[in-house]
Amino acid sequence: MKKRIGSWEIKIGPTAFIDKEVIRETERFLNYQWKEALLETANPPWWSVEHLGVPSPIVRVDMAPVESKAIKEAIYEVEVRPAGLGLMLSLTTERVKQWEQIFTACKCQGFVNINSSVQDDKIAAEILGVPYYQEFPKETEGPYWIRSNQRAGEITQFESISLVPIRQDGDKTYLVKLGMAEEMLTPELLDWSVPFVIKPLIGARLEGVEIYIPNSLKKKLGPGGSTRSRTLRTIASSEMPYIIQRFIPPQREEREGVQGWTIWRLFFGWQTSRYQFIGGLWNWRPNLRVHGSSDAVFGLVEMV
Repeated sequence: MKKRIGSWEIKIGPTAFIDKEVIRETERFLNYQWKEALLETANPPWWSVEHLGVPSPIVRVDMAPVESKAIKEAIYEVEVRPAGLGLMLSLTTERVKQWEQIFTACKCQGFVNINSSVQDDKIAAEILGVPYYQEFPKETEGPYWIRSNQRAGEITQFESISLVPIRQDGDKTYLVKLGMAEEMLTPELLDWSVPFVIKPLIGARLEGVEIYIPNSLKKKLGPGGSTRSRTLRTIASSEMPYIIQRFIPPQREEREGVQGWTIWRLFFGWQTSRYQFIGGLWNWRPNLRVHGSSDAVFGLVEMV
């Protein structure tokens, strides 16, 4: 099946299932470790931090599929201003009411999407029955779900009425605080004998991310890895500090005779004073850089 999201046509596969104990462990991680680590760096605070005491009413955990409760070893990162809300909601009807309750509880006055590459917020707004703006509305009391590719300039004046961060969107300091990544002090200290991932301390959409794969593993892992020279060029060309994360292999899966890799994108909503699972997606691609593109496939993930 195919589904159109903005200008993208996305391939949709069957529903996959995840054990409830994995979900419960992920919820515990969000509520007792991740939330506190991120709140320590929320400066200046946005609306959700000030009024809800949490980073965002909806977050998304990107991780490798696992069967055990060792979920911290499988997590790539937690998105505070996640994309894919419209895709998620358009694929499920059972959970729409749950999402509506979350956005009502946080008093969301609508989605504001300005100069953003994310194309499915409008779909999310339509399904949730809230306004959608491509410029700031005259009524500015908010709060709004504000999205933009910009982290500086005029848009930052609206951070106090934003449900999600603007200046700190994509800030991965929490990964270092929780021991899930390390600050990269100098490229000279990188261990080129093992695979690893480098990421800008603040960044999104895989921009500036390099997955280094040693020559000895390239045939086994397939396309998507970066060479040593490319990795060094990326570091040298950026003014942003970098972090280094161990390589967490996605799940190898074959689809229609093509070898590829699958990750989970699991959504959690702030309900009854805790983050709870509100549905998820699996994302497959014949490439280690698993994201939405013309060769990607998505499907629902539900708990059993």
